Amino acid sequence: MSAAAIEPYQVFGLNQNVVNNCCFVDDTTVVYPAGTLLVLYNCVSKEQKFIPGLEGCHGYSAMAVSANKRFVAVAEKRDVRPHVVVFDLHTLKRRKTLVNVDSKKCTEYLYLSFSPDSKYIVLLGNEDNELLYWCWEKSRGLMGSTRVSADCDVHSITINPHDDTHMCAAGNGLLKTFRYAYGNIKTLSQVKMADPADFLCHAWLTKTMVAAGTNQNKIMIYEGQELQAEFRISDGEVDTPTNIVSIVALSNARGFVCADDHGNVHVYEQVVDENADEVTNSKVKKGKKPPPPKYTKIKTEALPSEDSDGAQHVTSLALSPSEADVVATTNKQQVYMIRLVPLDGDAALEEENANRIEGLFLLAQPHHHAAVVDVSIAVRRPLLATCSVDGSVRVWDYIGKSMEIKRYFPEKPHGIAMHPSGYQLLVGFADKLRLMSVRAKDIDTVREFVIRACQSCAFSHGGAKFAAANGNTVEIYDTYTFEACGVLRGHNNKVQGITWSNDDSKLTTCGADGGVYVWDVLSLERVGENVQKTCAYTGVASSPDAHHTYAVGSDCTLKEIADNTVINEIPSINKQSPQETVLTQVAMSKSGRLLVVATASGAVRAVKQPLTTPWEGTSLTAHVGAIKRLCISPDDHYLVSVGVDGCVVVYRLSDREGRGMKHHVPKYAQEVLIPKSELQGMQKLLSERATQIRELQIFNNYQLELKEMGHTDVVKDMENTYESELQELRGRVHELEHRIESNGAKHEAMVVRMAEEHSAALEELEVNQNKKLLAEYEKYTELQRQAQDVEEKCERQLVDMEAAKAQALEDLAQFWKN
Repeated sequence: MSAAAIEPYQVFGLNQNVVNNCCFVDDTTVVYPAGTLLVLYNCVSKEQKFIPGLEGCHGYSAMAVSANKRFVAVAEKRDVRPHVVVFDLHTLKRRKTLVNVDSKKCTEYLYLSFSPDSKYIVLLGNEDNELLYWCWEKSRGLMGSTRVSADCDVHSITINPHDDTHMCAAGNGLLKTFRYAYGNIKTLSQVKMADPADFLCHAWLTKTMVAAGTNQNKIMIYEGQELQAEFRISDGEVDTPTNIVSIVALSNARGFVCADDHGNVHVYEQVVDENADEVTNSKVKKGKKPPPPKYTKIKTEALPSEDSDGAQHVTSLALSPSEADVVATTNKQQVYMIRLVPLDGDAALEEENANRIEGLFLLAQPHHHAAVVDVSIAVRRPLLATCSVDGSVRVWDYIGKSMEIKRYFPEKPHGIAMHPSGYQLLVGFADKLRLMSVRAKDIDTVREFVIRACQSCAFSHGGAKFAAANGNTVEIYDTYTFEACGVLRGHNNKVQGITWSNDDSKLTTCGADGGVYVWDVLSLERVGENVQKTCAYTGVASSPDAHHTYAVGSDCTLKEIADNTVINEIPSINKQSPQETVLTQVAMSKSGRLLVVATASGAVRAVKQPLTTPWEGTSLTAHVGAIKRLCISPDDHYLVSVGVDGCVVVYRLSDREGRGMKHHVPKYAQEVLIPKSELQGMQKLLSERATQIRELQIFNNYQLELKEMGHTDVVKDMENTYESELQELRGRVHELEHRIESNGAKHEAMVVRMAEEHSAALEELEVNQNKKLLAEYEKYTELQRQAQDVEEKCERQLVDMEAAKAQALEDLAQFWKN
């Protein structure tokens, strides 16, 4: 039988100890760590995508998303030396792993940050406060390193969002900037103060200006070594010191958002001065620095306490790319969103954000904020129940991916079991075991049993009985009559695991004494046993017929027991998982086709059957730390694990080819339980509301009749006014038509008269022009005649002159001859 493939389906939880543990991928998607998984959560569709952790990872210490929103980097905790792994947010695959092989003392990276071009990463190691500058994209490796401080605790590091080589580190009495150049990281500036402050966080407002939050309820703005502004966050004096634990800046120094350790989130915006541009320009022309920006608080949001049963404070803030929203994570593992952009004013913005919620609200489901110790799953309803060290019992809809019921108790629950119907719970407390009824929105106690600190209890598959561990004994009760059916004695130490056979005829138990016993439920006799005193068992499962038993415990092996003999003892190591680890839990599906084990390192393993050495199957690491309990849904389709990290992880099971497990899809019950008093109260309320509705209908009908009567009179008046105005307008129209006709006749007569006058004037003008033309022609004829006479006269004179000239020449020639 091949092993099943395991893939995450839904995760309820958050790692609170990761620096910058929530970042925006785009305006609707955030990424945060839950266990060793990176969860990409869509704020609109509420769907999750996952980036699984790598083998050997013991959790994360820091996280960052690149400026181009393409990559996410996480600092992994490992046994030998820490790794920084870069994942592609589009393909959800590992892109690069950074390991500083030269550093042997560093065991953890406290902070990391991407450069604005997303090509470089800055890290801060926990040993000697070493600052590392990596070029991760082109495999150039470590570019440079330096020691930030020898005697100060460093709380945060960032890269200037305008300069890849400019970095800033903040700490106790420390606010220092660095510059990378030619393989070296050199100190650029360091703030010197007479009364040093503990800078807990900082953010870049501009290319040269940094805003830092302190432990003295102050925001201090520096440009280089010069203090530009300083102001308090809280109004008035407070009894306890206020720490500014996180800050993010808006672009172009338009404002910033900060959070204190009293659970308040403050939003500041820049004060716009009408004369600021003139003052700035005049100072720049004179060679002086422009004045620093001024900020004012516009609102404060307080974190609610009901989501975590007590006060909580912000540990990290993240700003969306459009700077319309801020996500805040808390020390109680909750995720909240705060709207920065108001919905009023712009109609286009209102239409785009029609479904948006104003103010502060819970982004995802309310999570457990401490170790989850037990989980149980129903048959008739798609519900699972969990209990946690945080004092809460919660009921989840693992198909609908939501939390249905949450209730806090004064004492911590130790174990839980859900009835197959999904309408009852067994919860073990320090003093008693309580049988509770699962109602629509609450859990109420039905019966109490004197069983102290019960950590392991289970209903039979039919639901008629339940078994509960009471120290080193197991007590069996009737679910409906509450009568004790018997006590199973045989263990010498605490009973750690209980499981029923499919026909409810046998019960298998395991204990810290190394004993695995099979009991006949009717006779209360032990029908099978195996004792391994060198192993303290923590989990047990049996085949559907109870012929084979599987147990795990402190000896790091999976044991298969049949006929009171260990027939297989499988170590926890194989080629894919070479490191030995303790197996904490084991679960067998109802069909017997699936065998799943959990480890102390947070991995779940689907083990191939029959068992072989080394074990074969698939493994997925989803938790940080030990897994406390496993359970498989009755249809073999889902697996649920809970762990010390406070996460509830639901997995989808499929075969190795990716097909879902063959099973009959059940039709889940939709009914909910409501107390009779509550039902009567609801019926009374409905009756009162129905009476109010009838009264309102009568009143509204009366008011409607009055309005109709009033409207009728108004309509009549309007009709009369309309008729009179219409008649008046008709008279004006007739008058205007008459005027138009008379004016048209006058106009036609005027046109005729003007045409006649024009014709007469034209004829007269033509006659005058002809007369003038004849006179001019006569003048022209006379002048032509005079010109002809002059020409003839000139010709005669010319002839006479030529004759005189010839005679003169002849006389002169004759004179010279003589």
